[in-house]
Amino acid sequence: MNIQTFTNREDISLNQCHRGHVEYKLPVMIITKILELTWMISTYDQEFPLLSYKKALKLTLINKRFFGIVSKRFNNIKLLSHANSSMMDELHDRLTNVWCPIKHIFKLQVGIPVFEELMKQPSPHLTHMLSTVEKLHIHRETNCGPLTENSIKTFGTIDTNLHSLIINSILLDFAHLDAICSIKSLRKIDISTTFMRISDILAVLCNNLPLLESIKLICFSITAIPIASRSRIRKLSSVYLDDTDETFEFPNLQRMINAYQNGRSYIEIPRVLPGLGPRNCVGMNLANDDIAISNIVSNFIVSSHDGKPIDDT
Repeated sequence: MNIQTFTNREDISLNQCHRGHVEYKLPVMIITKILELTWMISTYDQEFPLLSYKKALKLTLINKRFFGIVSKRFNNIKLLSHANSSMMDELHDRLTNVWCPIKHIFKLQVGIPVFEELMKQPSPHLTHMLSTVEKLHIHRETNCGPLTENSIKTFGTIDTNLHSLIINSILLDFAHLDAICSIKSLRKIDISTTFMRISDILAVLCNNLPLLESIKLICFSITAIPIASRSRIRKLSSVYLDDTDETFEFPNLQRMINAYQNGRSYIEIPRVLPGLGPRNCVGMNLANDDIAISNIVSNFIVSSHDGKPIDDT
């Protein structure tokens, strides 16, 4: 939404307010900053988030324009599941309500029940709301049903800008992988549980996701990554190095997390394997500069330790 700066005016007619056109005493950019700071102060108390957000949501009552500004603060959303079907319907109705402040979701964390329910009959409003998600985290909950591949495909058709997908504690099969591979915009994959062979998973993902550059699975060998896909890989997590004579070439690899260090120890790529990561010799420019070398050499007198002539050959 483009924010315009309005001119000052003492009187604001009711007719203008009715049409949604208002001229403010301050530039709208300044008012927007005030609203953002007020929001931060109101939501600072994380011990009682329900009360703090209830107070912050009062900002949406100012007018339509500021409702849109405040709604952009809801960009990191976690939707809790409800076993009761009536409560699930209530959640769906709230999300699809035009006055719901959740409009622009960047990061969405959701359990299987809610995700499946949302994908059954997505309304135009819900479709628009989910189309802005760039990071999706789906997790398993107690006594919940399976994650269906149709729901994954449906979300992929809704959101064509999804970059990151995390699937936590959910058993997957090849049908799920095919559904995941239908989302061609994916750049990062994080799968924590599977009974399939890691090499098969990597082959399917790397061969069908052209933009995939970050992979995190359960403790996999670096040799399992298809050779044709290694040039675009930038980040690897939970990997280990096999004893092999194979030469590894990952020219764009920037970060790798060792599987044997609790997934926390970052390893500097040039210290791990030759052929990993972009780098140059620190003295390359000096070695290529003949003038610099000749100037350096001219400042030294070279002689043998015993005074005998040195053979130039």
